[in-house]
Amino acid sequence: LDPDLASRVELAARAAQPDDSAGIRTVRLVAARWRAQLGVGVSDRVDVSRLGELCAEAYPDRVALRRVEGGHRYLLTNGTGVELAHPGGLADAEWLVVADLEGRAGHTRVRRAARLEPAVARAIAERRAVTEEVVEWDDVAGVVRTEERRRMGAIVLRARPLRDPRPESVAAVVRQAIESGSIQVPWSEGARALRERMVFAASINQDVHAPTDAEMAALVEPQLWRVRSRADVARIDLVAALNERLSWDQRVLVDALAPTHLTMPTGTRVPVDYSDPAAPAAAVRLQELFGVTETPRVGDGRVPIVLHLLSPARRPVQVTRDLAGFWKHSYFVVRKELRGRYPRHAWPDDPITARPLRRSRTRG
Repeated sequence: LDPDLASRVELAARAAQPDDSAGIRTVRLVAARWRAQLGVGVSDRVDVSRLGELCAEAYPDRVALRRVEGGHRYLLTNGTGVELAHPGGLADAEWLVVADLEGRAGHTRVRRAARLEPAVARAIAERRAVTEEVVEWDDVAGVVRTEERRRMGAIVLRARPLRDPRPESVAAVVRQAIESGSIQVPWSEGARALRERMVFAASINQDVHAPTDAEMAALVEPQLWRVRSRADVARIDLVAALNERLSWDQRVLVDALAPTHLTMPTGTRVPVDYSDPAAPAAAVRLQELFGVTETPRVGDGRVPIVLHLLSPARRPVQVTRDLAGFWKHSYFVVRKELRGRYPRHAWPDDPITARPLRRSRTRG
């Protein structure tokens, strides 16, 4: 049967026919009772022009807007998606009021509906509509979407870009995206290195607090409102945020206990790796340590550096925490190999009295 309620109302309103169905006869009977109760007389003509408006008052949550022009799928005010499987007289309807549905969620079909004229539908919608700010994370594009929407239930009447969303709304959306894994906070090398230095310093002196993972994650919180894309997250200055957690005295203490670099006798500054707080390490060319008998230390002189000794080509040749012991024993084994690989470099017989070399020195 045609799902258009107007055709059914007109059918029920016509003069009785011998072949009328039981349903039509029941409708006429119910209509007669209502007329009697309301004191309304029988009319020769039934006006169905306002049927949709009347149904909208009866079923406000079932006002429906066509999803795509020319299509037969609709979205109801209550958020349900429905299909007009047999359009009949409603084939070109932009707006409907659905009186009867069948099927299950995701496959709901319209059994009976009334056409709602667009002008009437928009007037109804404007009376019931609300305006809201919408801030959402678009995981595909990797950006924050912001809109001002005028909507009646699930039906969006119009939308426009929102240029100045509330900062707390943006922060909440970005925070949720981080917690769900849609955004990965890329801890910069600088931030990781500073945290590792703080962890090491805290192992030496309790006046320094080592930030936990949760505290590290919380560092981004004050800056989330600025984020509009994944790229913005990468620009968050976590080094500054970490430094802000430290008082001036604590910063001085961290610098003293966990210096970022060691200065070699040649003047070369070598970075210190604190990723293992029990064994800070530094990689340095072996020749720059000629004449150095004491292993460099950090942590107020308590912790020897694990030295990764490098060849002139900066390839690892030995790892030691006992530089004096290396010169006495392992050096001569390493020297034999290095002299073969780098014959034009100086490999003294007594490395303890030799001058450290910053640049390669050829032998004449």
